[in-house]
Amino acid sequence: MKQYIVDAFTDDILAATGGLAQEAYFEEGDMIVVVPSKEDLARFVPNYPAMEKLEGCGLILTAPSKDFDFVY
Repeated sequence: MKQYIVDAFTDDILAATGGLAQEAYFEEGDMIVVVPSKEDLARFVPNYPAMEKLEGCGLILTAPSKDFDFVY
């Protein structure tokens, strides 16, 4: 599985996530972005035009959790 950490947030990543991105990874064609909290994730409103500018074929957002590996 090919995975790498995105070294610097681009304006496109920040625009697509409403400025919430804290970490970003690119894995097998998907952009995986970690946002600050599950509350931020729940309030996220997709910006589809900005998301279309991202590399890859999908955008996955998640948040840290004390109880689980990921939050959806």
